[in-house]
Amino acid sequence: MSLIRLAIRMAAVRALSGVTLAEDRVFDSAIEPIENFAKDENPRPVIVVTTDDDEADITGRDLMGAETRRLDLVIEFIIAGSTTAGEITVPHTDAGMEVILDVLQRQIYRALLSGETPWAEDFKRMAPRFLRVLSRRGASAEDGVRFAARQLTLTVDTIHDPEPGVEMADGHVLKTFAQRLIDSAAEGQTIGQLILSEATGAPITDNDRILADLGMTREAARSVRLGSYIIDGEPNPDVVLDEVIATDEDQTVDHTINTTTTGDQLPDA
Repeated sequence: MSLIRLAIRMAAVRALSGVTLAEDRVFDSAIEPIENFAKDENPRPVIVVTTDDDEADITGRDLMGAETRRLDLVIEFIIAGSTTAGEITVPHTDAGMEVILDVLQRQIYRALLSGETPWAEDFKRMAPRFLRVLSRRGASAEDGVRFAARQLTLTVDTIHDPEPGVEMADGHVLKTFAQRLIDSAAEGQTIGQLILSEATGAPITDNDRILADLGMTREAARSVRLGSYIIDGEPNPDVVLDEVIATDEDQTVDHTINTTTTGDQLPDA
């Protein structure tokens, strides 16, 4: 489960709600094909937000601390029938529907990039950089239903998911967002509480967190006397790692790391 992916999608939905021609018809991951919205008796503009491909560059086993992460936020919007934009009614023609699609796309950009709502601020903090934008056009006139649609894919760089077993700082955006969900409405309370609970999970010791960061097993940690692990696997505060000797692959040169060598290699504080 990616908490940041979940939060980015939910923040986008709330940032777009009520500020575009779609008004409050903004849906989170609707399973129904978007063209079905055009078959309503009184079709109006609709926006559906989903998250798609999620790709990250990692080192070793550091799944949470990806160097670069590319998340596809997919925003689909559809119109059918005439639409009123302010004081102007746009007719139900190919040209008219194209106008509304263009206006909607700009309104979506504005809501996500310069929106002044707390949800937009949360979105910008969790997705601080846009890497790519792809806009695809769609349309149909099947079964007498005429509509126009567009799929907007925003590839964003995201912040890291919180480290398991560690309490989030009070100013962490995910913690702020989750609390905002809890305070906003009944439907957001359960998810907000889930985010807060899952973000930390069961607390873990400092030694276990070091092993997780290094991607090491406990057996490997015991073999190199890392931290406080000993043969029986029980923590022993009296065991201290004071020297490490590493040998080259050809076993011809040993490298010794201890308080003396690190003192020589590291500059004065």
